[in-house]
Amino acid sequence: MELASIDTIRYVCDKYGFAFSKDLGQNFLTDPRIPEAIAQGAGVEGKCVLEVGPGIGTLTASLASRAKAVCALELDKSLFPVLDETLAPYPNAAYVSGDVMKTDLAALADEKFGAGEPVCAVSNLPYCVTTPAILRILGTGRFESVTVMIQKEAAKKLTCSPGDSQWCLFSALATYRADIKKLFDVSKGCFYPQPKVDSTVLGMTCKKVDPPLADAFERVATALFAQRRKTVKNTISRMPGLSGTEAGALLSSAGIDPSRRGETLSVDEIARLAGLMVQTIQKDPA
Repeated sequence: MELASIDTIRYVCDKYGFAFSKDLGQNFLTDPRIPEAIAQGAGVEGKCVLEVGPGIGTLTASLASRAKAVCALELDKSLFPVLDETLAPYPNAAYVSGDVMKTDLAALADEKFGAGEPVCAVSNLPYCVTTPAILRILGTGRFESVTVMIQKEAAKKLTCSPGDSQWCLFSALATYRADIKKLFDVSKGCFYPQPKVDSTVLGMTCKKVDPPLADAFERVATALFAQRRKTVKNTISRMPGLSGTEAGALLSSAGIDPSRRGETLSVDEIARLAGLMVQTIQKDPA
């Protein structure tokens, strides 16, 4: 059965009484070249894969044909009977019920594949949860890579640089945790129902980050982008535990011009500043 086809999607809808949910952002692929390209680009050969949002199993099948094992996390229980049929030819593929925003993804990966087993995350993410889902997946620190298909405009935020109009808090937080590259674009005509915008597939190689420093990075980055047009010194001096004098000293130590605006700082500069801030607060906890 060719899963990436309108005929199959209509067959599934008729046989199982499936109805698309706008709230869940369900759009299924109709071009068989796309799931194959995603699976190939994800580099999952012989590896374990956690997939988020399998739908009718179109991408799942392509992943299972290459991977050691695949576990798919699906929120819509009405798709379970469909997945029972479409994944039957793949004994190394399974699915579980769950919401990416509520499930302990690291614990799930350990349970299904074994603690310490390298795992790749792959997903055709619903547009409505793109930002929080990506940050949650990256934030687990459990995956060696993350490959996602998201709306094209959101992808631009993850492949731009400081100073670009698209650079934002999402850009900084994701880039801190992964090296991100664009793999290819996907036309809106490759889906049913057809969305209003095109998509992009991104490949992310996850970095190992220290949890306390990651927390500090997020606090600093959030403060900088909340007041992105204020000077860095103005923003940092307002953060808990720091005085204006200490903020100036921190920026000097980090080699950052205090008159710059927060939105212009690179990920490395924010990380350097966050690390120094942690050291300063630890020395003077009062």
